[in-house]
Amino acid sequence: MPIPASSSAASEPKRSPKQAVPEALIYELDAGNPIYYKGYQDVLSGLKNLDDILGDSNLQAWLIALRHVATPTITANRLCYYKR
Repeated sequence: MPIPASSSAASEPKRSPKQAVPEALIYELDAGNPIYYKGYQDVLSGLKNLDDILGDSNLQAWLIALRHVATPTITANRLCYYKR
């Protein structure tokens, strides 16, 4: 008895219709092709919000760097310096 051929639609995973990606999720355009932020699919699916995947502003990045400088952490280099 011959084995019936399976349909190609049954073997391929079903794709959802293309969802329009908001411009806020596009990092840059390269030759007209969008490059999206890492994690943009999580935003589209509702697992994360836009603020979770976007980077900080320059002011926020500067304040975070200042906080790291102002609050010393003990590293191997500093331990050697303070043990003199």
